[in-house]
Amino acid sequence: QGSLGDPKGITGTLTRMTPLLFSGLGVALALRAGLFNIGVEGQLLVGALAAAAAGIYIQGLPAPLHVASCVLAGALAGMAWALPAGLIKVWRGGHEVITTIMLNYVARIFTKYMAANPMQDPTSELASTVYIAETARLGSFGTAPTVSLGLILGILAAGLLAWWLRRTVAGYELRVVGASQDAAAAAGVNVKATLVWAMAASGALAGVAGAMQVSAYEYRFYDGISPGYGFDSLAV
Repeated sequence: QGSLGDPKGITGTLTRMTPLLFSGLGVALALRAGLFNIGVEGQLLVGALAAAAAGIYIQGLPAPLHVASCVLAGALAGMAWALPAGLIKVWRGGHEVITTIMLNYVARIFTKYMAANPMQDPTSELASTVYIAETARLGSFGTAPTVSLGLILGILAAGLLAWWLRRTVAGYELRVVGASQDAAAAAGVNVKATLVWAMAASGALAGVAGAMQVSAYEYRFYDGISPGYGFDSLAV
């Protein structure tokens, strides 16, 4: 009844599907390389904050470019947040489960501080930014249910990632590293580099999930914008 019983329920389900789709792809990509990225929640949060900043402070761009800048900002922020865990993994042997969990807490505190202080909406007492510009907002189609273009982009991203993993040399090398690092090294694959960029790419997808929350649905960043999408995406 609640999820599919009426048009409003279907719209709500599709709305929640979008961030789960992107963040789930991030988890899946890391898993293919043998990495457990438990930090998707934090990467999603910093991605959402970066997308909001791009949507608020970048001015004068046409709508397609402004939306693209928000998505790119989210991807780069998520990538930057995941990168330390990958580097610590290959340089010091620190397990990515521990480092990514720790970074989740830092991300939560950092994004809340930014939304409650330098980026706070002056008309609000909550930890929330102002709304992003109209040109930074993704459109939607349909009325009952309403389908955001963000969901369509997520489905396309899933297909593209599947093709890339199965049909490219880099995707094959990533899967080999995930299956056996020793075998991958014996075959000439740069295991350390593959692990680092796999973790970074996983974070980028999580950052895009946050960007979609801002550009497609909420149109601002606020503390609590994710009810745990990053953790739920582990199950997805």
